[in-house]
Amino acid sequence: MQIQVAQLDGIELERVRLRLLSDGMPVRDLIRPEVHFFTATTETGAQIGWGGLEVHGGDALLRAVLVNPVLRGIGAGRALVDALLEEAARLKVTSVWLLTSEAEGFFSALGFAPTHKSLAPPAIRNSEEFAWHADSHAVCMRRAVA
Repeated sequence: MQIQVAQLDGIELERVRLRLLSDGMPVRDLIRPEVHFFTATTETGAQIGWGGLEVHGGDALLRAVLVNPVLRGIGAGRALVDALLEEAARLKVTSVWLLTSEAEGFFSALGFAPTHKSLAPPAIRNSEEFAWHADSHAVCMRRAVA
């Protein structure tokens, strides 16, 4: 199966926002200029995954990287993260941060390393994503952008 990744526009982002909301993910602040959202699609155009990059100067936060559970393992997640890292490099971001409750191994394989939440820059720590995970056991991870 061939996977293609493209940036979403405002209308499509509203649909994805509703999907993420139904999955219990934080979405209140997704539709802002500093949030760049992408979708992974099959060759037929079916959307099978989503992911966002929230940019704060030289740092960015991966937001809601999600792939349809039935279609995991075919490369959509990797393709999304690769596209998000390319976007980060294009925007001159030097570090990308994330929080994960279930996919530490997946992100480790993509070069992210666990770190303490308190080491994240203030803008990242004050994001809705970090507030949503405040009381959870989510692992904070970071990767330098080449």
